[in-house]
Amino acid sequence: MKTTSKFAILLAICWLGGLLYLGGSFYQPDNSAQTAKELKRVLRELHNLKQQNDRLQNGAMELVPQEETNDKCNSGPTIEHEKLRRKVDNGITEFWFYVRSELQKLKEKSSDKIVKDRIDVVLEDAGNQQRLVERMEFCCSSSIT
Repeated sequence: MKTTSKFAILLAICWLGGLLYLGGSFYQPDNSAQTAKELKRVLRELHNLKQQNDRLQNGAMELVPQEETNDKCNSGPTIEHEKLRRKVDNGITEFWFYVRSELQKLKEKSSDKIVKDRIDVVLEDAGNQQRLVERMEFCCSSSIT
């Protein structure tokens, strides 16, 4: 016999031995009585934990007055607060438009390249800041309503 066929036979025997060994470890004899006993114990423990949870929740509700919980649940921005927030937002937006237009006018009138480059940097930075503030406002206002 050639060495390759001997090697193939040895490999097949090892493979079959491994399958038998692993297959035997997966086979468990029927322990239905023990499994049922363990299941009953776990269900009893779960029931006890549910009762304990209910007692703790009732105790916690007694500690916190009912009016306080209702106030916290219903609290939110008032109409006056929302009107003031919108007024401030509109004022900031108008101020940004004014500053941007004035800087662009100044850039057009200036003949110095350094001044023009600096105005471009300021406009770009301020524009990035404005977009960031708008994104934050959108996130905050969508979570409120």
